[in-house]
Amino acid sequence: MKQFKRIAEEEMDSFQEFIESLTYPITREEVIAQADSAELEEYIVELLSELEEGEYNDAEELSEAIGELDE
Repeated sequence: MKQFKRIAEEEMDSFQEFIESLTYPITREEVIAQADSAELEEYIVELLSELEEGEYNDAEELSEAIGELDE
């Protein structure tokens, strides 16, 4: 899984687990709602809100989209 520059190292493991635990396909709005429910750090929720609208079919596709936000 890609390393995300804007996510603190100490948060990375729980963030990766979060992405893998989601039920796919999933929309950006559903990802954000799940992040809120999982009580992820606010800056991570804000990062997820920058995702393009649409549906993500699996953890790899979502990870790639998040990784593009870091570039």
